[in-house]
Amino acid sequence: MKLSDLQTPCLILDKSRVERNCARMSARAAALGVALRPHMKTGKSAEIAKIATAGQTDQTGKTGGVTVSTLAEAGYLFEHGFADILYAVSIPPSKLDRAAALTARGADLKILIDSVEVADAIAAHPGSHAALIEVDCGEHRTGVDHDNDRLIAIARILDTSPRSRLAGVMTHAGHSYRGRSPEDMQAVASVERDAAVAAAALIRAGGIACPIVS
Repeated sequence: MKLSDLQTPCLILDKSRVERNCARMSARAAALGVALRPHMKTGKSAEIAKIATAGQTDQTGKTGGVTVSTLAEAGYLFEHGFADILYAVSIPPSKLDRAAALTARGADLKILIDSVEVADAIAAHPGSHAALIEVDCGEHRTGVDHDNDRLIAIARILDTSPRSRLAGVMTHAGHSYRGRSPEDMQAVASVERDAAVAAAALIRAGGIACPIVS
């Protein structure tokens, strides 16, 4: 096939470069002893997801975990063999039915929340949910402050829910995109890490398990 034969717009990737980059990132995460959960919102492809998670496995020995930005992406990747999925957008109650349906089919779907109201909706929902609390590390778009009373309130609601559970905490420094130097990135990354670790420590100090710190 010639480039001129392709319909536009069209994404063209250098597969060998993608494989090298993904292998480098996987090796770095493994050397640090952390799990890597690559985001699929750009690739939107099971083939790319397989490259990005090559050599990684979840707790059950299955294909490594992935992150998505829509439940449609979650469903697509689940159908292609990915069970460990993080839906990394704070979920509204209107989407709990769809999320629970994926979990009922066998997906280890983790949802994201940042409000007491949604935590109450999850606790009252007939389905099963594993939720991570989103922590705000400086972008101030979504999430809960790492030392806010709301953090503990959400954690307690999930911890006492008969069908759902607190899977952990997650943060994302979206404002790092404004950085223009390695020093900028290191400074934001330090705050990002500290916010997640502090939130988990506060939850654990309250006697609540917080397995994932992401």
